[in-house]
Amino acid sequence: MSLARIFWMFFRAGLAFGGGLAILAVLENELVSRRRIVTRDEFLTTYALGRIVPTGTMTAVAVAIGHRLGGVAGTVAALLGLTLPAFVSTVALTAAYRQLQDTRGFALLSVT
Repeated sequence: MSLARIFWMFFRAGLAFGGGLAILAVLENELVSRRRIVTRDEFLTTYALGRIVPTGTMTAVAVAIGHRLGGVAGTVAALLGLTLPAFVSTVALTAAYRQLQDTRGFALLSVT
């Protein structure tokens, strides 16, 4: 599988709203049902192993599946795809906060 395809699969999952379980559902649909890249048992085993390693579960799942699909480069593509949406959102919200923090209306938010 191409690195671009791995990246976009995980990027779409990273756009899911609702945290790890939402990402899990998107990945399961994509990898098990739609593309049939892994079986349901393989996916659930990967998820279970991801739960016991000392990192975020979805990060561990991205590492495992990315590596399976494309080696080390696939791991990097999966991790970048998964984390890029949250990174961009955080940077954008931080920039907006910095622009608005000194405005009169923003100061009123702490009153409520």
